[in-house]
Amino acid sequence: MTIKATLFGGILCFSFGCCSNSSETLEGSSVRIVRSNGGRCYRAQSYADFPEPPWLRNVLRSVPGNPVVEVDLQNTLGKTNDKTIADLSPLRQLCCLRLGNTDVGDEGILSLAAFPELVDVGLNHTKVTNLGIERLAKFAKLTHLSLIHTEVTDAGLPPLVSISSLIAVDLSHTRVGDSGLSILSAMRDLNELELRGTNISDACIDSIAALRLLDSFSTVRLAFWCIKTRNPSVFDVFRISDSKM
Repeated sequence: MTIKATLFGGILCFSFGCCSNSSETLEGSSVRIVRSNGGRCYRAQSYADFPEPPWLRNVLRSVPGNPVVEVDLQNTLGKTNDKTIADLSPLRQLCCLRLGNTDVGDEGILSLAAFPELVDVGLNHTKVTNLGIERLAKFAKLTHLSLIHTEVTDAGLPPLVSISSLIAVDLSHTRVGDSGLSILSAMRDLNELELRGTNISDACIDSIAALRLLDSFSTVRLAFWCIKTRNPSVFDVFRISDSKM
C-alpha cells in the first residue's frame, strides 16, 4: 500500500494505492525483454503436464512458487547478446537456459552467475570459447551442457571435469580430439556424451573403453562417419550392453 499526500487549495489530501512487489516488477521486465527478442519464458507450473524430458520436468516442478524457470532464446541471432543475459538477472530461479544461435559469448557466461539454480544450458552456435567453459565450472548444479559448433578445444575441457553434477555433454562439431576425450574419461557420472564431427581418431580407443566401464554410462554417440577413425576395434570397444541402456 502506498500513501501520497498532496496539498490542494490549502487542504492536505491523501491518496492510497497498491504497490507491486519490486521483485515481481523486475521479473516482468526480464520477461518482456525475452519476448521482445522473440524468445519464450516458461514458469514452474507450466510443467505440470509437460511430457518430456521427464528429468527436467521433475526438476522444474519441484521449484517452489511459480517463477520463470526456463528461458528459450534460441535462433535470436542479432537480438540476443551478452548484455541480454545481464538483463535477465532478476530471474533468480532460472533452471534452464537455451541460447543456441545467438551472439552470446564468454562475457555472457559471467552474467550466468545470477542463476545459481541452472541445471541445463544450451550454447550451440554461440561465440563461447575455452574461457567461457572455465567460467561455467562454478555451477555446482549443472547437469546438461550443450556446446555444439562452439570454439571449444581440448585445452578448455579440464574445468568440465570439476563439475561433478554433469551427466550429459554435447561437444559435437567442435575442435575436440583424442586428448580431449582422454580428459573427459575422468568424468565418472556421465550418462551421455556426444562428439559428432570432432577430431577423434583411432588413438581414442583406450579413452572410450574407460567410459564404457562406467556403471552409470548409458549412451555415447560418436557418429563414426564424422570422425577420423576407420578401425573396426573402435566399434567393438564401444558397444554398450542392453543392461546399460
